[in-house]
Amino acid sequence: MEASLTFDPDHLTGAHLRAARALLAMSGEDLAEKTNLALSTIRRSEADDGVTKLTRANAALLVRTLEAEGIRFLGGGPSEGIGVQKVVPL
Repeated sequence: MEASLTFDPDHLTGAHLRAARALLAMSGEDLAEKTNLALSTIRRSEADDGVTKLTRANAALLVRTLEAEGIRFLGGGPSEGIGVQKVVPL
C-alpha cells in the first residue's frame, strides 16, 4: 500500500465510490474535475458494486482525493465488509 494512503486502492469498489460521493454531496462531474479523470472513467468505476477495474494509479488517485475531502474508507477485505465514513475535522 502506498505510504500516503490509509486504504488499499486494490480494494476500492464502486459501492465505496458512490457512498463517498453521496456523503460529500459531490457529483461525478465534481470528482472528475478534482482528479482530472474523465467522467466516463468515474461512471464506469461506479457501475458495479465490486472492486473497480481501474488502474492502480487511478484508484489511488480517487482514494487520495476522497480522503483529502474527509472520507475514511472502511473494510477492504472480503470478510470486513464495505463502507465509508465522513470524518469531521477537529
